[in-house]
Amino acid sequence: MDDYAAIRQDLARAVRARRLAMDMTQADLARLADVSLRRIEAIEGEAAAANPSLRTMCQIAAVLQTTVPDLLGAAAPATARKRAPKKK
Repeated sequence: MDDYAAIRQDLARAVRARRLAMDMTQADLARLADVSLRRIEAIEGEAAAANPSLRTMCQIAAVLQTTVPDLLGAAAPATARKRAPKKK
């Protein structure tokens, strides 16, 4: 599994966990975030193949009363550090 697939899976788990903790259905989240139910299903899906835009993630994070970095968790910074070019 590549780094990006792992991040997508972490994101799927984080969105699902946060949504369920708030006793919200996927349809509720879609309506409140002003995105399609199909999009929420794709983001949370088993394959986690969705690649949501930053705007979509900001809308979802706002509804879930969190931030995009929190939804991405520790995986994103580790990947970014690994791939970032070194400063001189």
